[in-house]
Amino acid sequence: MNPWEPDKKGEILDYCRTRELQDHPSGLITSIDVMMEAGDIAEVLISFSGDSILLVAGEVEEGFDGQLIVYRLDGSILLLRNREKKKK
Repeated sequence: MNPWEPDKKGEILDYCRTRELQDHPSGLITSIDVMMEAGDIAEVLISFSGDSILLVAGEVEEGFDGQLIVYRLDGSILLLRNREKKKK
């Protein structure tokens, strides 16, 4: 699949791309880590049992060559999720 084309979970609106997270992590929060940069909150890592989300102050833009450029400490929040795979 071409990452620049819309799929069932996202859509392209003009120059913006959106994606929706359907299953949010839940449960007991085991830790919260705050990373500062130049006196501002740059990242917040929230850990759950077997799951974590990272909130990053920044914005992603697609360059003319198709590469993604991340602007840190911008006016948007990026959410990244890391889920441990369940053992069978």
